[in-house]
Parts: sequence; C-alpha cells; structure tokens
Amino acid sequence: VRESGTPSFSTGAITGAYNGVEVGGSYAAADFDDITVTSPTNAGLEITGSASSTMDGLTVTGGNYGALIGAAASGSMALSNVDISGTTLAGVYYVKDIAGDLDGTIESNTGAGIKFGQATTKDLSWTGMTLSTNAIGIAAGGSGKLTLTDSAFTNTEDFVISGSSTIDFVEGTVDTASIDVTGS
Repeated sequence: VRESGTPSFSTGAITGAYNGVEVGGSYAAADFDDITVTSPTNAGLEITGSASSTMDGLTVTGGNYGALIGAAASGSMALSNVDISGTTLAGVYYVKDIAGDLDGTIESNTGAGIKFGQATTKDLSWTGMTLSTNAIGIAAGGSGKLTLTDSAFTNTEDFVISGSSTIDFVEGTVDTASIDVTGS
C-alpha cells in the first residue's frame, strides 16, 4: 500500500552519470516529463525492479542503452515520445517483459533500435513505428509475436530474429533483403 502520492520530475538534464534515471523496487512510482540524458556510461533509463511509472519526453544521446529494462524489472513503465540516438548496444533493451507502451524516435544507434532478450514472451503491436539508421531495427531474441502496422524501417538490417519470435509487418516500408532469421 502506497502511503504517499506519486512524485513528478519535470524538465531535467543529466550528463555523464552511470544511469541517468534508475527506477525500481516496491512498485516504485513516479511520473517523469521532459528528461534529457547525455552520455550516460550505461543507460539513460534503467528499470531495476518493480515499477509503476510513466516517462514522457525521454531524450538520450550516447551510452550503452537509451532505456534498459533489466532482469529484475516488473510492473509497468510507459515510455512515450522518446528520442534515443547514438547508443552503442541498443536504443531500448527489454531483458524481460514489462507492461507499458513505447513510442517515439529511435535512430542512429550502432546496435539495435529495439532489442528483445531471450526471456521476453509478450506479444506486442505498434502502429506508425519509425526506426531508422540503426545497425538493426529490431533484434528479436525471445518468443513473443511482434506486429507492426503502417511502419517505416530503414536500417542496415531491419529485423534480426534469433529466438522463436514471429513478426507481422502490415503496410509500410521494410527491405525484405535486410531480414536475418537464425532462430526457430
């Protein structure tokens, strides 16, 4: 039982931290709005435990990950209007499933725009998703079904499926020659 309200954090700038924002534990609740993280060592945002939070307007430039949903993450974290670029491993990395929508711009990352780890099983869908100039648009290592409608992908490889995930791409732009399937 929460004994106090949900704190709000608005219009913040963080430079050079290990993690710009870290959320988790006892259903950590907070509303974040317009947070900019530049050159984090690890992640702009990391979910480390149970959460019940929202993040609107997360901008991350650099670091290993824009947002990292860690192995202990649970609950929900809605990520809206993200602007993630220049990460080395993944724009958004779901080590395991967590509830909450994701939308925004994820581009110019040397890893995947969105990466799903082996422990992910959740079915997800997006409409109007744009992933561009990433090494990989979506790296699907789990087993969930991903459905993309009216979306545009222009990455070195648009999809890499190493797990048993399935991807339905309905309308939009994808280069079928840039899809790599090694999973089952």
